[in-house]
Amino acid sequence: MKPDTISFIVPCYNCSLTIDATLSSVLDSNLMEGDEIILVDDASTDDTYQKLVSYQASYPFIKVLRHHINKGSAAAGRNTGIDHS
Repeated sequence: MKPDTISFIVPCYNCSLTIDATLSSVLDSNLMEGDEIILVDDASTDDTYQKLVSYQASYPFIKVLRHHINKGSAAAGRNTGIDHS
């Protein structure tokens, strides 16, 4: 029987300076086959989205979603992230 999979949902807003440390921590956890990382950019105005896309290009289990208007962390994390997990 295949173990349960995990979706790590990370809401992101103007976190260009901290996203590397955050993703490093998640990537260092013991990810299993089938686990995924969902990064939801909530209309950042810095280069956060570009960094997220760069991670997505390097790791096939990372999904990047983007809001074009800021909806707040609840919408980014709970709603959009969960809808795509």
